[in-house]
Amino acid sequence: MVILLIFILSILFPIISSVEISSNNIIYVDDDGTADYIKIQDAIDNASDGDTIFVYNGTYYENIIIDKSIDLIGEDTNNTKIQGDGISNIVTINSDWVDISGFNISKSVLEDSWERVAGIYLKSNFCLIHNNIVHGFYYDLYLNCSSNNKIYQNIIYEEVNGIFLFKSCNNNSIFENMIYGFDYGGIFILDESNDNIICNNIMFDCHEMIMIDNSGYNIITNNTINKEGHGVGIWLSTGYYNEITNNILENLTYGVALHEASINNIIKNNLIQNNRDGINIFQKSENNIVINNIISNNSNDGIFIAESKDNLVQFNDIINNIHGVYLVIDSNRNIIIENNFENNKINALFSSSYYTTWYKNYWDQPRDTPYLIWGGIRITYRISFPWVQFDRNPAQEPYDIGI
Repeated sequence: MVILLIFILSILFPIISSVEISSNNIIYVDDDGTADYIKIQDAIDNASDGDTIFVYNGTYYENIIIDKSIDLIGEDTNNTKIQGDGISNIVTINSDWVDISGFNISKSVLEDSWERVAGIYLKSNFCLIHNNIVHGFYYDLYLNCSSNNKIYQNIIYEEVNGIFLFKSCNNNSIFENMIYGFDYGGIFILDESNDNIICNNIMFDCHEMIMIDNSGYNIITNNTINKEGHGVGIWLSTGYYNEITNNILENLTYGVALHEASINNIIKNNLIQNNRDGINIFQKSENNIVINNIISNNSNDGIFIAESKDNLVQFNDIINNIHGVYLVIDSNRNIIIENNFENNKINALFSSSYYTTWYKNYWDQPRDTPYLIWGGIRITYRISFPWVQFDRNPAQEPYDIGI
């Protein structure tokens, strides 16, 4: 399975097995004793800033600490292996301007994966982590107060968390990785980690694919996200001013979820299909924009809005869902305009949600009269009565929505 995935990734984002080296000082490591050192850590300890350490194929049973600005290059991603003890972080990077590539990083013994250690632990800036295979840790990659790093063209899989950005990790780029098989999350962006770019990744089989908590101004774009069964594609909790664009989100519980006062986010140009709910906006998540998406074939709601006000839903294809749009529990003053509602079991409905603007939506066919949206008003837990809202000027033909 891993070999097949490596082959697929090598086609999509070619892994560089033979790396061109440019440095005034090159140090060689080989576990067979024919190079300058047999251990990577010994080479690091004797290196200077700006040096390159080239590691030949082999299995290196060690945990390493990088405290100098060096390039650490493995001969071949599949066959240059660092296997640590699983008790402490395998690769720790404490210096800025480190470039690490060409390694397969794992544990030497099958320790409990819930031991909170990382395959690569980064507390530094301006580093490159690329063309590696990292697998089997509580955190495969953990960034702590680290900014302006690039993580790209890696295969990152199993066991608990994939890439974890914690506490003011800003301006990082995570792109062209394959990330899969995590009990919790593929990518976490937490605790005021802002202005990061997550793009062109292939992600599958994680409980939460991308999670943003108390962070903003991040761009999530051009990712392919898929899970057969329970899972969330992109989950924002207290997220603000994030952009979610041009992603494919399929076979999830929620394609996109905005929860716990997530505000001023944009969801645009995404293909969101074959989930339970396409988009879920919940718990006082306000002033978000949902525009120009295809939201189709979701087994429950295309868009579900609960306890959330002042959101704009415009120019979307909302097709073949059970409920096209469903508003509940004081979801007031939402604006739903110029969308295509086609072949949903129920195009739109509401419960105890007021002052919704329905305007110029296309409702299955041309209409000469206002379109009625049926719902209800709840007086008490046990008492409610039916109510109706109107799209008074429905569109006469479907909009041309292309992503």
